[in-house]
Amino acid sequence: MLNKMIWILGACGLLLAACGRADSFEVSGQIAEGSTINLYVRYYTGAEVRQGVTPADQGKFSFHASTPQPAIVEILDNEDKILGRAYVANGDKISVTLDRANPYRSVVKGTADNEEWSAFLNAHADSLRLGRPELTNALVERYSAEHPGEMVPVLLFVTLYDASIDPHRADSVMRSLSAEAHAQTLLLPMSTSLARFADVDLSMPVRSIAYRSLDSASVFKPTKAATVLAFCNSNYYGPQRDSLVYAMRQAEKNKRLEVCEIMFAPDSLSWRSRTRLDSLERQGWVPAGVYSADIDALAIPRLPYFIVLDSVGGQALRTADFARAAAVADSLSKPKKKS
Repeated sequence: MLNKMIWILGACGLLLAACGRADSFEVSGQIAEGSTINLYVRYYTGAEVRQGVTPADQGKFSFHASTPQPAIVEILDNEDKILGRAYVANGDKISVTLDRANPYRSVVKGTADNEEWSAFLNAHADSLRLGRPELTNALVERYSAEHPGEMVPVLLFVTLYDASIDPHRADSVMRSLSAEAHAQTLLLPMSTSLARFADVDLSMPVRSIAYRSLDSASVFKPTKAATVLAFCNSNYYGPQRDSLVYAMRQAEKNKRLEVCEIMFAPDSLSWRSRTRLDSLERQGWVPAGVYSADIDALAIPRLPYFIVLDSVGGQALRTADFARAAAVADSLSKPKKKS
């Protein structure tokens, strides 16, 4: 059982049982805490997303799979939390030690790129765990400048870098990375996202957004001096979400501004399970995520993400930092002094 995995090819729904072959890669290892759980694994081949489940028995697990080109494999626990990543190609034998307490301390061995990537994450584990995108971006940029043309900066960029902070700077950093074909394949989704972000017309006001609240249809329209639109994912939960919800409740105390959280969730049950204890004044969900008609035009580059609107729906700020969004909204909400 431990050396087999059921794979789902996202593009066509085909089920496969992958086993060891010369045209496959192997990932084996253990969870440091010795957990007996199902692990979820996914990777993008360049044409499709492959996903699978493999059991960890008292922390130990092993699986084989194949990829037509080098790919980043993500290993997640049964709470959908990423425990570690590996860069794999057919023929590789990768060993991992996963740390559920701090995934940045997970250790990956088997190839030089994986060992260098793992060493960077381990060295900066405490800083990365803070979840401060500006700090993380600075670490990635510095490493990239010190290791030009190498593969690890590409791996760091696509898994850690927050391009939403400064898309133009992100584009510049991306263009400085390896030009090799397999590196460019990994960078393609980010490149596409940055190109789409550059095309968005930020001068167009947000007039309305359709969403669901409980089982009924709702529509957001800007009616107050300032609004913070908070876009989140149903997979974003735990201490980080608790902190965000607390910050949103604090912002709501200013009655001249509004916080409207819209969550991307597969169904109302998932949304309710994440929000039933939040006590926010305005919350809803959209089943189609960033491809909902009203939301697609906003070109949201990541989740969670926050857009501050003025009284007529003009986009005053777009940011991944809620504290910054709340501060700008608070400033906008203050009555203008008469001259």
